[in-house]
Amino acid sequence: MQGLPVTLSVNSGSILIAGGCEQAAQKTRLAMASGARVRVVAVEAVAEIHELAAQGRISWHRREFGIADLDDTIAVFAAGSPDLCAVVSKSARARSVPVNVVDQPALSTFQMPAIVDRDPISIAIATGGQAPALARQLRSTIEAIIPTRLGDLARFIAGIRPQLAHHSSEMRRKLIDALIDGPVADLVQAGEIEQAHRAAADVLDGELPKGVIHLVGAGPGDPDLLTVAALRALSRADVVFYDSLVPPAILDRVRRDAERRFVGKTRGHHSMSQHDIGHALVTEALAGRNVVRLKGGDPFIFGRGGEELLAARAHDVPVVIVPGITAALGCAAAAGIPLTQRHIAGAVTFATGHRAKDRPDTDWKTLASADRTLVIYMGQDEAPRLCSDLIGSGLSAATPVAVIANGTRPDMQIRCGALTDLAELAASLAGGPCLIIIGEVVRLSSHWPVEQIVALAAE
Repeated sequence: MQGLPVTLSVNSGSILIAGGCEQAAQKTRLAMASGARVRVVAVEAVAEIHELAAQGRISWHRREFGIADLDDTIAVFAAGSPDLCAVVSKSARARSVPVNVVDQPALSTFQMPAIVDRDPISIAIATGGQAPALARQLRSTIEAIIPTRLGDLARFIAGIRPQLAHHSSEMRRKLIDALIDGPVADLVQAGEIEQAHRAAADVLDGELPKGVIHLVGAGPGDPDLLTVAALRALSRADVVFYDSLVPPAILDRVRRDAERRFVGKTRGHHSMSQHDIGHALVTEALAGRNVVRLKGGDPFIFGRGGEELLAARAHDVPVVIVPGITAALGCAAAAGIPLTQRHIAGAVTFATGHRAKDRPDTDWKTLASADRTLVIYMGQDEAPRLCSDLIGSGLSAATPVAVIANGTRPDMQIRCGALTDLAELAASLAGGPCLIIIGEVVRLSSHWPVEQIVALAAE
């Protein structure tokens, strides 16, 4: 190491910012984030410092820097003219006050690392001032990996430490390990604190804790559209139940030693009934396993995630919901179709083309109109009926439509045309998850004739 990484307590004094430029404002924000009292000394300052001082969040002394400003100072940052930085550096060294001069390591006694902040946890990446850009890049990488609520977990563990006091040091370590690497941690990081306390009580009582069911949205198919929370759940899963809308590229992100169970449904064929899927999820969780139910799109948009949520709640099994980019948003984006557009479509409706036997027919007259976008899931096989029903409900036969199969995936297919051609367009697709978008916004797609797109843009 070329320096000693330390954490500086900010309770014994204030942090001084010498200078009022934009870089000084950046250091002011950093100092404030530490919880320190912050003083700024500068004749002039940027608008941000003006505002912070007006709000009473910092004190701003509108004058030149003087050595007396180092009184009651635990650290000083200098940013501004070369003369100011040289004076501040020399004065701080003479008083043995740690000093950082922005972008001038030779004048500094300490360097600021790139920081990943998960209060009360912080991770610092330092390069000894030699490659700050590399430190920032590493911070971005770590930010994507470290859970946002990791600090909540630290506070949660701190809150229950008194309950561990009567255990031996070895047993305390084992219990804490069980708390931070299992269902309790998952629940805390999902914000389910009440459930986390119940799960922690099971651990402390020596009982086998229940597992957690994660209802995870896999998005429309492109693995790059998985959320960070989804990737984290897949990396920690003991068993994954997945459906036919989840492509192999996404299953490749599942932990390699996790058990995988296909529970997909296709038209006329269900590998498992919905009741049996719910029962299997609950059984695995009650056995203490970390369960992921991986669904195409979003679990709660025509994904029957609500039924699985109710099955878990009926057995008091903790559930974590991980939303996904639903097919309507992903496929529309991939096709360059805005689902809403000023002066064209002020609303969007999601509907299903699949008719359940025990449900009344869809009221298309209410759902379809010229000034809104209609997105239909599971409609490819029903395209002839949908075309007839929509035109019969008053929608113009010339209304633009897009039929998208395997949206966002390498084998994506898009067909655009008029509503009257919907059945033909749907039949021309080779298969795969299919979505239908109906409305004037379809004319904005890159798959629509260019001259019409230019005319719309000029309106």
